[in-house]
Amino acid sequence: ADEEPEAPEVPEGTPIASIVIVEENIFDLSKEDENNWLYRWMNRLHIVTKPKTIERQLLFSEGDGYDQRLVDETERILRQNKYLYDAAIKPAFNPEGELEVEVHTRDLWTLTPELTLSREGGENKSEIGIEESNLFGTGQQVVITHTDDVERRGNVFEYYDRQLGASWVSLRLLLADNSDGHSRLMSLIKPFHSLDARTAGGLTLFDDDRRSTF
Repeated sequence: ADEEPEAPEVPEGTPIASIVIVEENIFDLSKEDENNWLYRWMNRLHIVTKPKTIERQLLFSEGDGYDQRLVDETERILRQNKYLYDAAIKPAFNPEGELEVEVHTRDLWTLTPELTLSREGGENKSEIGIEESNLFGTGQQVVITHTDDVERRGNVFEYYDRQLGASWVSLRLLLADNSDGHSRLMSLIKPFHSLDARTAGGLTLFDDDRRSTF
């Protein structure tokens, strides 16, 4: 009774009448072993991935003809995201006989704090940071780090967007302000995101200024 029904066989080229995005939180509270105060609290704090974040990664749209290869490839693209635990795409026919494609995703906890304190040779070393790999459910990644040791003090800010706007161009920014200089990096990369992609390229700008403290 708990087994899911098998997906129907869909003839290639069948028009896709609608696409339904089903986003699930980190924990499934309908399961007894996941329905406890800690998991409920984490679900409430977590911002579930937004439908638009998932939609812009699909290799098919409403009105397209059904193509199992593109469905399988889209599943692989979605599963590459470090903020998703899993992704599955299921075709189904509605009562009117129209093809509906359901895209199911489950989130992971994406907020990761970091705190490192150590002492060696009479010197203290500390590193404090935080990483969010699904900022406000958009799939964007932000890392902020502060380090302090005998050789260097500094702050680092990193930003990464796998899909800038609605494109397949990724944007990465890095700003580092250290006691011995600074670093600046910006890169725009368009990869071969799918088997049908015919062009790829990129641009990286890097500025690094280091000053000797000796």
